[in-house]
Amino acid sequence: MRKHYFFLGLIFLFNLLNANFIDSDLDGVEDSKDLCPNSKITDIVDKNGCVIETLNFKEKSHIDILLGYSIKEYSDYTSKYANLYFTYSYKDYAFNLYLTENKEDDIESSISYTLDKNNLVYIFTLGVYIPTSSEKSDFFTRLNLTYLNNCCNLFLNLEYDFLRDSDTKNGYIVSFGIGKNLTNSIYSSISYRYLSFSSNEKYLSFTLSYDIDSNWYISSSLDIGLNSSSTKRVVNFNIGYSY
Repeated sequence: MRKHYFFLGLIFLFNLLNANFIDSDLDGVEDSKDLCPNSKITDIVDKNGCVIETLNFKEKSHIDILLGYSIKEYSDYTSKYANLYFTYSYKDYAFNLYLTENKEDDIESSISYTLDKNNLVYIFTLGVYIPTSSEKSDFFTRLNLTYLNNCCNLFLNLEYDFLRDSDTKNGYIVSFGIGKNLTNSIYSSISYRYLSFSSNEKYLSFTLSYDIDSNWYISSSLDIGLNSSSTKRVVNFNIGYSY
């Protein structure tokens, strides 16, 4: 792929330096000898400028953009804010970015790798939490395991956080649950999540998503705190676009 673009760059440079050589569609064949003019930049052509193969990026990569709105209910106040999730995937790799206007949450950036083997899906992730306040950035590693079958899917998520604040110890997050496709376009799940940090937070989570069409989808989730140190409730509403 990079080799293809390298040759395109050489052709463009040659066009600039040599006024006698004109290649309008940048396929490497001079216009006077090009039997198939106006080929696309993603086309690989023969000596006559005619298409041999077209590179299809959509089969190997896609982008997901999710715009969300969250409501966090604490014991003494309620916080409301918007979020933006962005994922660019190429083959089995993905770059993930989470942005939030909530000053209490961190910006999250990560790279993940997906391995699909039989009925098991493994997702390995390395990332960084960038604080919106003046604290230091923290790092994390994450493993997501999903077992798929005709009935439903079982999932287990493990995360270990490397915290750089001198008064805070490293910690881990464990969650597990079950999900099911209620119809071809509706998916729901229920899970339990535990955070090992000083607060020892525990949550019961419910999610529901609906595919509007092949690109657009909506989702919502509800987290219920199970102990006094947890946030009482967290509600999320999201609308996403995938292409």
